[in-house]
Amino acid sequence: LVVDANILYSVVLKTDGAVADVFFNTRPQLELCAPQLLRSELIRHRPRIAKQMDKTVAQVTEILDLLLHRVTFIEA
Repeated sequence: LVVDANILYSVVLKTDGAVADVFFNTRPQLELCAPQLLRSELIRHRPRIAKQMDKTVAQVTEILDLLLHRVTFIEA
């Protein structure tokens, strides 16, 4: 399944939401992929995401680590 920026941002911003639940808890586990550029964008925007979530950049980095390990990133 190809995921876009909106889906990944949705999971990051609302880790207890319905999209995050599907993302992490669907069985059998979904095979997810996205362009490598999306990974770079998420990492680059950690400070803005942290501000939106009222969390530290370190906390957002932790969330992103969990999220990004679920996705296979491909060169586009």
